[in-house]
Amino acid sequence: MGDIMNKKLVFTFLLISILSISLMHMGAISANGLEFQFDTNDLNNVNVIQNEDEGIYDDYDYVDVNYSTNTNSDPLSRFFYGDTVDIYFDGQGTSVSNNFDSNVSYALSYEVLNFVSGNINNSTMDVEEMKEGVQKICQKYGSEDCTVNIDSIIGQDQIPIIVWAQGASMLPTIQDGQYVLVNKTQDIHVGDIVSINSKEYGGIMKRVDKIEGDNVYVVSDNKNVYYQEIDGELYEFKGLCTWVDISEIEGVAIQY
Repeated sequence: MGDIMNKKLVFTFLLISILSISLMHMGAISANGLEFQFDTNDLNNVNVIQNEDEGIYDDYDYVDVNYSTNTNSDPLSRFFYGDTVDIYFDGQGTSVSNNFDSNVSYALSYEVLNFVSGNINNSTMDVEEMKEGVQKICQKYGSEDCTVNIDSIIGQDQIPIIVWAQGASMLPTIQDGQYVLVNKTQDIHVGDIVSINSKEYGGIMKRVDKIEGDNVYVVSDNKNVYYQEIDGELYEFKGLCTWVDISEIEGVAIQY
C-alpha cells in the first residue's frame, strides 16, 4: 500500500512540474510578441522647372511608413526548419520575425529591420543581395546557415514600394499627386513605367523608350509643349526625355 501511495505522489509531482514548465514556455513565447515602430526620415521634395535646354520634370517622394519588429522564438520551429528570418513588405511598412532563441531574437529582428529599411530605397540592391546582407547579420548571432524568406503583397521575393507622383509629365497615364505601386526591380522592358533615382534630376517617373546595354532612354507620356516669356526671354517647357543608367532604375510601376 505504501509503495502505491509513493508512486502516486511521484506521478502527481511530475505532472505538476510538466504543467509548470509548459505554462512558463507559453509565457515566454507570448512575451516575445513585441512590436517596435518608428517613422522613416522624409526624403526632400524638389520642385524644379528647368530652362529650354533641360525641359521640365516631375519629382516624387516616398510616403511615410511604419516598420514593426515581431519575434517568434519557438524552439520547435527551429528544430524542424533550422534558423529562419521572415521579412514581409506590405508596400508601406515592413515586419521581421525569426525563430532564434529569445535572448537574441528581438535584437536580431531589430538589426535586420534597420538594415532592410535602410536599403529598401537603394536602387542597386536586389532581393538576393538583401538576403545576403541579412544572412551576414545572422552570422553575428551565431547562425552560419540561416534561411531568409522575403514575401510581400505582390508575391515572394518581390519588394513593393509606394511612390507619390508629382507634376504633369506623365499625364494622362499618371495624375499629379497620385500614389503608384512599384515593384523594386531592374528587370525592365520597353514600354514599362519606371521610378528612377537619377543622379542628375533626382526622383523621376518615366516610360522606358529604349534599352541599349546598361543605358536606358526614358520619356514623358505628356507630349504637350508650351512656351512662356520670362524676363524678356521665351522659354519652352515640355516633359523630360533623358538617358539614365540601369543602376538608377528603382523599380517598375505595377499599379496606378
